[in-house]
Amino acid sequence: MTIYWTWGEILNNGFQNEHQEGTIRVTPDAGSPMTRQKWTDVMDIIQGTFTLTLQEYIDFMSWYKSTIKQGTLPFQYYDCRYDVYRTARLTQKPTYTTNSKYYNVN
Repeated sequence: MTIYWTWGEILNNGFQNEHQEGTIRVTPDAGSPMTRQKWTDVMDIIQGTFTLTLQEYIDFMSWYKSTIKQGTLPFQYYDCRYDVYRTARLTQKPTYTTNSKYYNVN
């Protein structure tokens, strides 16, 4: 089952082509250092902010908690830089600020 991002297009200015390290290096007390792979695909790091109404925010948090299991499952989003759908995963819990009517989610 493919999961899609449905909260608007992620715009060009939200992309940072920051290198993401796909391995962890561990030096044990005894023996040689070890390298362990964190995940199989090293992805671009994307930062973005989107504005939601209260109901959209509730729907988004439900999608985050239940559908993508608090960011552990990948989802598809439209990459406007290349005009294709790409696979993504949330690496941090979404944070938000609110005013009287809308939620700004990062």
